[in-house]
Amino acid sequence: IFTAFGLEGLGELEGLVSARSREKGERPSRGAPRRSNGVQTDGQDSPLSSRLRSPWSKVFEDLNTWADNQRDLDARATNNLKKLVHKSILQNLDASALPTNLGPDFDQRFNREKHLHIVGSVTDQRRGAPIVVVKRDVETAAALRGLILLSELPDAKDYPQASDYRRRAARYLEEWVLRVEKKLGQPPEPATNEAITGLLMCAVIAGACEEASDPHEYLESLFKPPSSMAGPHRSQKWQDVVVAAVTTHRRLRPVVEAHFGERRGTGATRAIRADQILTVIQEFTKSGRFESTDAATDLFMRAVTSAVNDEWATLELLATGAGPLVDSTRSWAKQTERVLELVDNANRLGRLRDHDAARDLRDLASSLEENAHKILLSTAKLVCQDLSLIARLQVIASSRPDTVTTISRFLTRANQAMAGIERDLDERRAGESQDETLEDVASNVLAAVDQLTTTIEEYEK
Repeated sequence: IFTAFGLEGLGELEGLVSARSREKGERPSRGAPRRSNGVQTDGQDSPLSSRLRSPWSKVFEDLNTWADNQRDLDARATNNLKKLVHKSILQNLDASALPTNLGPDFDQRFNREKHLHIVGSVTDQRRGAPIVVVKRDVETAAALRGLILLSELPDAKDYPQASDYRRRAARYLEEWVLRVEKKLGQPPEPATNEAITGLLMCAVIAGACEEASDPHEYLESLFKPPSSMAGPHRSQKWQDVVVAAVTTHRRLRPVVEAHFGERRGTGATRAIRADQILTVIQEFTKSGRFESTDAATDLFMRAVTSAVNDEWATLELLATGAGPLVDSTRSWAKQTERVLELVDNANRLGRLRDHDAARDLRDLASSLEENAHKILLSTAKLVCQDLSLIARLQVIASSRPDTVTTISRFLTRANQAMAGIERDLDERRAGESQDETLEDVASNVLAAVDQLTTTIEEYEK
């Protein structure tokens, strides 16, 4: 512990002057730092600040007049100290046991401009609600000097007061880190919860939650990157939503990971606070409200609502129309096989003028699963139920609409082929009836001619 803060042992504590002794005006012991023109110096009157690089040498000196309420810190000193304190807190969070994601989006949770305030500065710091407030007193000034030395002169050991500065820096830094940890441990704000619901909608749209019914099952698919591929028979509005889900997921995932993820160094997020996320998922699945205070997310959710309503109306029309035409007791292969056999025979016998029908029907039949008819019949029951919007989204994002659409197209194409075969048969029957009439007329004409010839012959006689 002593080594971590630049102390080799208890011996180095000798000669340190406590802040209480300085405040009481007691004479410092031999070798302790003295003030010279407001600047702390060592025993040889050599200012420690002279060993620091710019801009820290000046900041180190300005902390004297700042602590004595003689002059406020200028904008440059304030900015440099804020960066230093912010960096030091992040380094300690990185080494702590708190599950924290210190990625780029962590700045939204602990921003040095909004959440870090230094008392006694010319800089306007009224933006945001501060989490850490750096007070203006001698003790705090010593702690800030200690942070400067730890950052700029970590190996400096020949100046007794440096060890005191580092010790004070460690104590104050611990206090500041605890304040940040306490803030991070509070329940997430509504905007963060909305990011989780937006991320969940993206996962559902990607079809990753087709069978999910429990918050834990939704959670398993929450961070999977969605696909931008929509079914070939889906509406343009739904295809636009699928594409938007990819960009929305890419935008919201870092926000969720920054609040609920655990990450160290430059690595990726390796763990999440599932307990907090599950609570948000559970509330969302119960309420089913597709809305957000974030403009971009709200626009996305409204587009999803519109697309789901349109897709649901189409699915209901197709499923209820095709359902009665399918036999639930026979496999889909046997049902399609009988149709294809009839169409092939009609085509071979010249009874089918639509020569593409057999090929189209075979392509449609081969693209369907063996249990396609069961999916159609179960979907026909689903669309008749009063489902929530999130439940409808699950159905629309699944493979059901594609299966129902393909079956409907197969039945429509088969109906067209059958109608063509029927017309051909009707025309042929009409043609055969016309031929019989002509033969009768011809026979009558021939009979009349024969009779006329006989009459003429008798007349000549």
